[in-house]
Amino acid sequence: MENELMGTVDLILLEPEPDSLGLNENGEAEIGEETPLTHLEQSIPEGARIKIYLDFDNFFLVLYSVVYIGSDEYHINYRSTRKATNIDPRMFQVEFFMSSLKGFLHNYKIRPAKYFPTLLTMPIVYTDDILDFLLEATPQLMKFATIYYTPNFKQIMIKRSLKMNISCASGRIEEYLAFDFVFDNGISPEELAEMIEALNQKDELKFYQLRKGGFVDLSAEKVMETLMFLQKFGVTSQDLENRTIKIPKCEIPYAASLLEQAKAKQVVDTSGINLKTLEERLFEMKNKNILIPKTLQGELRPYQQDGYRWLKTLLWAGLGGILADDMGLGKTLQTITLILSVFEEQDTVKTLVVVPTSLIDNWLSELNRFAPTLKCVAVTGAIEKRNELFDSWQDYHVFISSYGLIVNDIKVYEQKVFDILILDEAQKIKNHRSKTAIEVRKIKVAHKFALTGTPVENNLDELWSIFNWLMPPLLKDFAGFKGKYINTSANLDELKARIRPFVLRRMKKDVLEDLPEKIETTLKIELTDQQKNLYLAYREQALQMLQEPSQIMNVLAKLTRLRQICCHPGMFMEDYRESTGKLEALLDIISELKEAGRRVLVFSQFTTMLDIIEGELNNHGIEYCRLDGGTPQKLRSKIIGDFTEGQATVFLISLKAGGIGLNLTAADTVIHCDPWWNPSVEEQASARVYRIGQKKSVQIIYLIAKGTIEEKINEVKQQKQALIEKLISPGEELLTTLSAQELRQLLS
Repeated sequence: MENELMGTVDLILLEPEPDSLGLNENGEAEIGEETPLTHLEQSIPEGARIKIYLDFDNFFLVLYSVVYIGSDEYHINYRSTRKATNIDPRMFQVEFFMSSLKGFLHNYKIRPAKYFPTLLTMPIVYTDDILDFLLEATPQLMKFATIYYTPNFKQIMIKRSLKMNISCASGRIEEYLAFDFVFDNGISPEELAEMIEALNQKDELKFYQLRKGGFVDLSAEKVMETLMFLQKFGVTSQDLENRTIKIPKCEIPYAASLLEQAKAKQVVDTSGINLKTLEERLFEMKNKNILIPKTLQGELRPYQQDGYRWLKTLLWAGLGGILADDMGLGKTLQTITLILSVFEEQDTVKTLVVVPTSLIDNWLSELNRFAPTLKCVAVTGAIEKRNELFDSWQDYHVFISSYGLIVNDIKVYEQKVFDILILDEAQKIKNHRSKTAIEVRKIKVAHKFALTGTPVENNLDELWSIFNWLMPPLLKDFAGFKGKYINTSANLDELKARIRPFVLRRMKKDVLEDLPEKIETTLKIELTDQQKNLYLAYREQALQMLQEPSQIMNVLAKLTRLRQICCHPGMFMEDYRESTGKLEALLDIISELKEAGRRVLVFSQFTTMLDIIEGELNNHGIEYCRLDGGTPQKLRSKIIGDFTEGQATVFLISLKAGGIGLNLTAADTVIHCDPWWNPSVEEQASARVYRIGQKKSVQIIYLIAKGTIEEKINEVKQQKQALIEKLISPGEELLTTLSAQELRQLLS
């Protein structure tokens, strides 16, 4: 019994007076079966050295104690044989102490062994008994005794750390990287799996009992850190059994950061891994000189060069990414540069670009402008024309199609193999159950990239959907993702760390020093009396409907009516002939801006509101252009050209039809007639004006009906946005799901 657990501490010295030791007339200690600690400490003989030995044998705890006084030693069952009339105080002190020690240990169900009187034992039947001894009795005994234990006893001691060593193979990283790990605590893989499961289930289990009798303190910091590391590392029970885990290539940056943190906390021995080079090995090209394509007809700004090199680095590593730059920073140009650079290295590459229908012409124009050496084609038109293009597959390098046509032609695309696939406005696949998302995932391609200024519009489901197309292993299956990230905000930092290397987002204010000032103003407009009466009546109906859960959908319809009343009741009431506060304010603003020589974009989500504004502009003789979902695709370019050339002061645009893909820097003022749930949609619309090429200061004006649901929308929108801002800064979130309580707040 050589391993010393704890050295001695200061001893309490008492005079050896029989009365103070509680001896009876026969010189024997009179104590009950149970002795408190204070009584035990007071009974320690003067000058005594106390040693306690602990062993574990055949599911019995075995305790042996010896008291040393000078050169004499006394075992646990020592009793003086002297008569009470001839008391040697020192002998009685030892006897009294041993009796007190047995009484103290009796509290913890430790009794004299039946056939070995010098030993005390306790059968380890109940977990609580041994835990009480280890947690309560042992620390108390350490105060006055030196405790030794055998290797067998070590098996049942409480472990407050789980030592682990991790190593990995060297060389180039392929699709997976294997990590080998070893635990030196004698803990089985099954036991580790059960502890991780206890952590996942948030069980109130404080101690986990090992098969060999020992315990792991699940609340100990080092244990928690190790288990959480294994959990975040994605270790399964099978991995534990094999003592090896294969990490997908896309998870290596996150794994490297986890290992770095674990090493700093001394949870994991990573001496078998060069953490510094782990990510460098993955992104080997990152520090190399990635040249701008020689045939690019245009100049990249410094941040655009960085964006292109980021895309190229990911492509070289066999990974994908989301270019999520702020609207107007040139995501299209950066992507064209990537496509061209790959073409210059290998002129047989095939690229497919999938975009909203309204952006097909823009993409074709930009490709022809910046990369004229590429043979590009828009796969549009009637089925016969598209089939002809498919037949001449070998004649083109870049194919451009819309999301709708991809769904229609998926049978053809499934038979092709592309080198690069670009999804522009990738939020179009935000619903992973939609036909569009399902069909896009069928296209065979080596390298995938998503372009979107709004990687999250509704909720985190959409982020998962994009990454499920981009790199399925990164965020695993949807059920697991939902349970870990959507149902709780506690793991958002982990999610952010996982996606960090694969999302690049820059804001105008951070990269465009020469961009002019942007002034944002919110004008709160009073309702007219007639508007107020209508508004209150519809609000009351909505509040009554809220009493019935089955009426929720009807309540949402009433919300739309309330928002329309805030703009103009004539949007749904044919006989409404009065003007409104918002319409009058809008016309006044437009008149002032026209006199000042400014040019205006007017956005509304309601085309019926655009109809009303259009009629008033006609009445006032103000020139305007209009673009909405009903505008034929072939007329869009002409209408945009007319406005750009100065043929109109005002451009009426529906929010969804004209909020993306337009460059309208000829204007310098944006007016949002009605607030939209999603601030990023409004931001995208404003970016039609506030973007590269804008030389004048830009004014953004938001018209809000005072004291109405429109004010509430702004309040709730700001509250909801905090979640996404924590994940991807700045964030975007659309309020598509509202609780009954939130609906009441909107109507209050």
